[in-house]
Amino acid sequence: TNFGSRMRELRDEKGLYQKELAAVLKVSTGTVCNYEKNTHFPDADTLVRLADFFDVSIDYLMCRTDLRSNLNKFNKEICPGYSVAKLVNMIVSLEPQQQDEVRQYTEYVKIMKKKSPRT
Repeated sequence: TNFGSRMRELRDEKGLYQKELAAVLKVSTGTVCNYEKNTHFPDADTLVRLADFFDVSIDYLMCRTDLRSNLNKFNKEICPGYSVAKLVNMIVSLEPQQQDEVRQYTEYVKIMKKKSPRT
């Protein structure tokens, strides 16, 4: 996978023609075509517009990760004082055994959730 194919995949998922995406990005249809063929590469501002439009991270667009999520979602507070990013950073800083304990606890919580009656 490369930038061009990833961009095309995202455009196809939205059911857009190159012309429609070009209008969103404020570039020519030929420019979009060149991006998808990897002939040219967008500048930083255009990369940001692409990521925002498709609601993905720039790293996803650049094929540096398969995690599609827009990284702004990781800054969202999920409980008082803790964002997803803060929790991930905490887990990454743990020793492997402790990371496995976090995984086990998460699995336990999921099982308990399934067992509890819905209200």
